Amino acid sequence: MGEKPKEPINIVNIIRALYPLGAVLILQVIVGIIFGFYVMANNPEAATDQELFSKLLTEQSLLMTLFADGAAIPFLLFLMYVDKRRVEKKGYKKVVEGENYLKYILILPYTLFALLVSNIAATIIISGLPESFIRSYDSAAEIIYKSDKVTMVVAVVFAGPIFEELLFRGVVYNRIKDMTNNVTGIILSAVVFGIFHMNWVQGIFAGIFGIFLALVYHKYKSILAPIIMHMANNGFSLYLTFKTKNGLEEASKGTQKTEFEPRMIVQLVIFGAILYGVIKLIDYLVKTKVYYVLTQTQNPYGKYNELNNGYNYLNNGYNDLNNVNNFNNANNFNNANNNMNNMNNNGGYDNNFYGNYDNNHMIDNYLASQGKLNNNENNGNQNS
Repeated sequence: MGEKPKEPINIVNIIRALYPLGAVLILQVIVGIIFGFYVMANNPEAATDQELFSKLLTEQSLLMTLFADGAAIPFLLFLMYVDKRRVEKKGYKKVVEGENYLKYILILPYTLFALLVSNIAATIIISGLPESFIRSYDSAAEIIYKSDKVTMVVAVVFAGPIFEELLFRGVVYNRIKDMTNNVTGIILSAVVFGIFHMNWVQGIFAGIFGIFLALVYHKYKSILAPIIMHMANNGFSLYLTFKTKNGLEEASKGTQKTEFEPRMIVQLVIFGAILYGVIKLIDYLVKTKVYYVLTQTQNPYGKYNELNNGYNYLNNGYNDLNNVNNFNNANNFNNANNNMNNMNNNGGYDNNFYGNYDNNHMIDNYLASQGKLNNNENNGNQNS
């Protein structure tokens, strides 16, 4: 068990972390071109009237965003699948423990106080910006709040959050974190998330709120958590806009510069403390753990597993043959030893026979010579 294997920090992995942003922008341009042809096909006079063309295309902007987001979602899911397979090819398997979907209810109070903290912090920062920076949000506000309500709800509450969370938390955050660490991944992905909104007002808020989105992803270990949080945030904001008198009309005019007031700091501290308490509660109750284990098929030769298995099979067969040969050689050697012992035993009987024969023959010769000697002595005595 251990952590997810790290990726080296190099130009290839940096491009790998950021190129999905470029791919999504290209997709949005393609969708814009398609809608441009659609506008001209339904309004031929727009082909020669640039002002009319821009006006008609602007009216379709939120619908274009909806289609672009919908087209990008399968692509982003595919990238997340590629990242999963990349880890598996290294021989690691992801294991998740302690996941409890009932505890996702804690995301709602977390979202509320993260929204309040992000709004107050963004307001403090924006209060120091030039008026021209604030006006950069006006065109985006007009596009969003002058669209029909159905398109607005589908794009802002559902498609937008799913698309942005898959892109910025599911792909960008994870790939940066794999090269560095969790804190760096949270901060850099939030910065990129803010820049992606292309205006100062939304960008500053999104950058701050993006930190809390990545944090809840880290706590729950599931992309579902920041998606729910993002949907809840956008849905709550849109609900207030619908319920406020002349809310849509006022919202479409953009935002007004707010002067800094000391009470903002007090509010930020109070809501920040409550948010911290909610985070600690999530830490206590949501104990989801993710770790990575080496699979049983892992070996240093990677893709050559099949060859190694075949080689091992041949080695086993060779060892079996060696065992058979050793067994036969041992039996043959033992049989030869037994035959030699038998021959030696037979030879022992023969040697005993000849040995006894030689001894008896020597005794007979000795006795005969002694008898002959005695006969000679007796003859000598008789002659004398």
